[in-house]
Amino acid sequence: MPDGKKHANIQVKISLGAGLFPAFRPQLQLTEPSCRRTSLWLLPGWFHPKDRGSELTYHGDESRWRQMNDGVMLKAASRGQEFVLNCDDHSEAITWLAELLTLAIHHGGAEDACTW
Repeated sequence: MPDGKKHANIQVKISLGAGLFPAFRPQLQLTEPSCRRTSLWLLPGWFHPKDRGSELTYHGDESRWRQMNDGVMLKAASRGQEFVLNCDDHSEAITWLAELLTLAIHHGGAEDACTW
């Protein structure tokens, strides 16, 4: 996504690098809360690849996904932490990410929660 691209009335600013959220908040956790295994994630239902043009990289196998009352459970691939999701096929991701970053920035006590 080019620097400064607008999508769903949200201004997206790209910054290079890596980082972490300044404080833990349950809303920022992908791992299913009652699960000890960090490879089981509880995600919003729209992450499920069914009837989408693309899926989260390394997660096209539908046996990795299970519908839950409050979203979808994903058995995450053990390839790493960086997976790619095509937001053209999952436009809900833009608003979801903006809400997570806003929560982290405004409630985490940091000016920029995404860079070190």
